[in-house]
Amino acid sequence: MEFWLALKDSNDLELLKIQPVCETIRMSTLWLVNVQLPKGKKIKKAENLFKFVWDKEQKNQTFAEMKNVMKVIASATKNNKKRKRKK
Repeated sequence: MEFWLALKDSNDLELLKIQPVCETIRMSTLWLVNVQLPKGKKIKKAENLFKFVWDKEQKNQTFAEMKNVMKVIASATKNNKKRKRKK
């Protein structure tokens, strides 16, 4: 388990390092492509040109999902308090 968490953290750190360079390349490419395109067909958003891993759209939580998350947090907190008392 710890190995996978460390690997995920390492991957996230690498993504943070390369993200500014990738965004710069994408914007440069957007400008170069838009120079070639006619006025009505220009690409307005760089994300429409090509997507990166960090371009995921965030999904809005429903009320039921928020409620379930709060229940899990409350039960975890409650269980932690019980454990501390037993010690």
